[in-house]
Amino acid sequence: MSPYIHLNALRAGLVNDLAALKKYQWCGHVAVSTGGFDGILDREELLSHFGGNERTAFERYVKAMAEKAAECKTMNLSGGGMIRCCGGVSNALSALRAGEKVFSDQHGFH
Repeated sequence: MSPYIHLNALRAGLVNDLAALKKYQWCGHVAVSTGGFDGILDREELLSHFGGNERTAFERYVKAMAEKAAECKTMNLSGGGMIRCCGGVSNALSALRAGEKVFSDQHGFH
């Protein structure tokens, strides 16, 4: 979950890559990467979800971030979750008019 949240600035185009994200003050990735205290993120707690000692957990976190960042480059986020899930605006409108419920797409937006 943390890579998804920490990559919001990258997905939004506020930073261009992970190196820039390490310096983006409005993201918990800074605290994880530098070990600095941001007043919100509990670095030890977050890294505990990646298992092993601190070094191993951090390496796993960095690997997860890199993998998810690569996915961001190929992800089409235009049109919103329901439009993507239904295969376009006309399909989404047809589903709504027919009273069909669309619960989630591959990204779990709705």
